[in-house]
Amino acid sequence: MWARILDWFGFGAHGHDHGGHDHHGPHGHTHGVIDATIATTDRGIWAIKWSFVILAITAALQIVVVA
Repeated sequence: MWARILDWFGFGAHGHDHGGHDHHGPHGHTHGVIDATIATTDRGIWAIKWSFVILAITAALQIVVVA
């Protein structure tokens, strides 16, 4: 079960053909650049706080549903 979950999140074994070559080294990636004004303006901090609150609420609801 854990292998399937890890694979779904992209951390599992590669399920594709490498075309006769191996992959060496880490498989790094980026999620884009964050605008510095998000963390430095009052409106940006407000958005970050509310995003965290909403994320925490949904996590709590998921715990209630699973339990």
